[in-house]
Amino acid sequence: MAVRRSNARLLPLAALFLSTGSALPSSVLNAARDAEATLTYEPLGCYADNQYRVLPHKIISAPDMTAAKCAAHCEGYDYFGTQFGSECHCGTIAPPLGADESECSMPCSGNPDETCGGPMRLNVYYFDSACDAEQPAVPGFEYVGCYTDNLPHRALSGHVVREHGMTLEKCAQACTTAGYSWFGVEYETECFCGTALDAASAEVPESECEMWCSGDKTQHCGSPDRLNVYRSTGEPTGLPGSPEVAGEFAYVSCWTDKVNDRSLKDHSTHSSAMTVEVCAEECKDYAYFGVEYGQECFCGNELGGEAAPAAECGMLCSGAFDQFCGGPDRMNVYAKPAAASA
Repeated sequence: MAVRRSNARLLPLAALFLSTGSALPSSVLNAARDAEATLTYEPLGCYADNQYRVLPHKIISAPDMTAAKCAAHCEGYDYFGTQFGSECHCGTIAPPLGADESECSMPCSGNPDETCGGPMRLNVYYFDSACDAEQPAVPGFEYVGCYTDNLPHRALSGHVVREHGMTLEKCAQACTTAGYSWFGVEYETECFCGTALDAASAEVPESECEMWCSGDKTQHCGSPDRLNVYRSTGEPTGLPGSPEVAGEFAYVSCWTDKVNDRSLKDHSTHSSAMTVEVCAEECKDYAYFGVEYGQECFCGNELGGEAAPAAECGMLCSGAFDQFCGGPDRMNVYAKPAAASA
């Protein structure tokens, strides 16, 4: 979403008293005027609130509420929002759910020419300082940027880790250990690994990756459907692939699977050292085999499901980092010649 820069300057918290008629000493009022802040803010748009409050800090209500008054009240936070005409909410994390601009139509109690949200709707703003900090460097990786993610197929379709103490370093280590050269952090706690960034993912402004990492509040860890993406600076070793032949089997394609309705039903196993060759040997008495989710192997004489895009089989084999072993509900399928021609 494009953002429009506000021309407003924000006042320090002491300046709130200037609009209330409080009888402060002239020395205090003069100091407040002399210390007028140079912070600026930018509007993000209309956002939905909920019972837990998406901007949960220092909530106040005032009969003369404006965006500038709320901004001064929330100085030190990254985001602020006005709601229901007279309310002000502060926060450090961007609200996740946007709303139509028509739902933020209540006039501000301090300026009827300005809107201050609506019932459970916020006009949200962020301070320029929220976007000033550069994303930290990670040893062995270079920062690529903030990118869109997409469901059901992820921008980084390999290994996934979710942890309440997530940091950039933890994600980098998890992906490196699993054999991946790319990683991305998302929604405070999520880590995604991959061998390349999906072509459908697009770079977006850094302001869209503004959620702090749950394990380190000096690092950003994306936002809903947004990834801070890093790429290895090591020497490239070549992209992994699916061997064309494994024992008596030939590669077919990436294939769909379902936990409650397997595409290959006759036999299965799993191993922390899974490879295409290991699964081929396990399934040598069957017409088909498939490798899935990095370490799972399925065998069968009948193949259900259907072909899927190759990009959806992006998980590396646990026993061979140069081979693909499917993904969540996706398998790399191989067939004996007689089955393939049937």
